[in-house]
Amino acid sequence: MLFKLSLRSGLLIILTLMAALLIVVSATGFFALNAADHSLTEINRIHEDELASLYQSNSDLLHGRSLAALAVRKAELGDSRAAAKYFQDVSTAVTNSQSHMKKFLKAGTVTLKGKEMAEDVAQNYQAYMDQAILPMVAELQHGDLEGYYRSIEKFPALMAAFSQSVQNFNRYASHVAQQQFILAGSRKWQMEVLLVICSVIALGTMVVSWRILRKA
Repeated sequence: MLFKLSLRSGLLIILTLMAALLIVVSATGFFALNAADHSLTEINRIHEDELASLYQSNSDLLHGRSLAALAVRKAELGDSRAAAKYFQDVSTAVTNSQSHMKKFLKAGTVTLKGKEMAEDVAQNYQAYMDQAILPMVAELQHGDLEGYYRSIEKFPALMAAFSQSVQNFNRYASHVAQQQFILAGSRKWQMEVLLVICSVIALGTMVVSWRILRKA
């Protein structure tokens, strides 16, 4: 009777340990999946929402400047129809740039430092738009070629400041994304180690159970 009670107690303890082990593994797996999903979400946010929108906004501005130069050249050659088309394309490119910049700012950032750098990008972008791009577009709409040449004199310094802020944000955002990759990898390694430990414990409890049952 005493042996049966001991056997029953031993098996109960083993079953309890196995149940606790399953709970630990399940909870750890759930945590690891959530952590990995969070890292992937942040990486996607950085590359797809932030950097892609920022690059496209900058690309639209460069495209608009190229179109403006073509429009002026056509106007100087007397091809008013082609010049008018390019003038319209310039306005479209600038509008697209503003739209992508709004998307970039709306996306937000992963860190506080990233937010500060995004604000620096926005300030330089707005200065570039207000003091160079929009005046250039206005001169083109009025057909004032001399005004156009005066407006582009401000481009180098403003464009340099904006480009520098974009490069700074790109470097920092890429660094943050890399850290997320590393974090996801470390979480995977921790999960693998825990699974190995749990497997060893499970195997050990099975061996103990087998020995107890053999003595029964």
